[in-house]
Amino acid sequence: MGKVINNEGNHGSGALVGNRLLITAGHVVPWQSEQWWMRFVPAYYNGQSLHGAGVQSFVSDVRGFNPNFPGGDSAGYDWAVCRLYEPLGTADRLGHFGTKKYDPAWNGKPWWNNMGYPINMWFVGASLQGGIPVLDTDDDINGGLEIEHRGDTTKGNSGGPMFAFFGEQDPRITAVQSGFQADDEDMGRINVAAGGPGLNRLVAWGRTNWP
Repeated sequence: MGKVINNEGNHGSGALVGNRLLITAGHVVPWQSEQWWMRFVPAYYNGQSLHGAGVQSFVSDVRGFNPNFPGGDSAGYDWAVCRLYEPLGTADRLGHFGTKKYDPAWNGKPWWNNMGYPINMWFVGASLQGGIPVLDTDDDINGGLEIEHRGDTTKGNSGGPMFAFFGEQDPRITAVQSGFQADDEDMGRINVAAGGPGLNRLVAWGRTNWP
């Protein structure tokens, strides 16, 4: 996974899910910019990739959804796939994650990991938290699924993968970090990742059409 930077001066997080395929949150994409650009730096640390200076790629194409919500809100379909100019995810380079549709039967299981690049932190690399249980899930439009959790996320984590290992060498993403829901009397403030069957269909489309 790595850091996603765009022409609007914002950054988020993302992960490789194909040879030249990146997944991130839909609201990380500068949909309204005419002369837009997005840059992905895998294993970003202190201004460059840990894999070496120049290991990065710009995005050529994007497909997904613009949730068009104010900062901090969330949506179960807040995802986008991006085609990279450079095939960073091939087996002889960095490799990539698999994906898997989230099953609500997994609710309550402390299986999930989240990675991302939070802003306003003392370090300049990625954060990693494991052992996160999912509290609840809610269906959303466009095949989306709101996956509610209390993982430690903030701005900049958007688009970061929520994943687990389904075998020693089989990490699979079930959602990407979206935002949060406002406090309610039952559960308080809840962080939300965006998953669902629509996410898997979108990744499958990208692997077929953007090899």
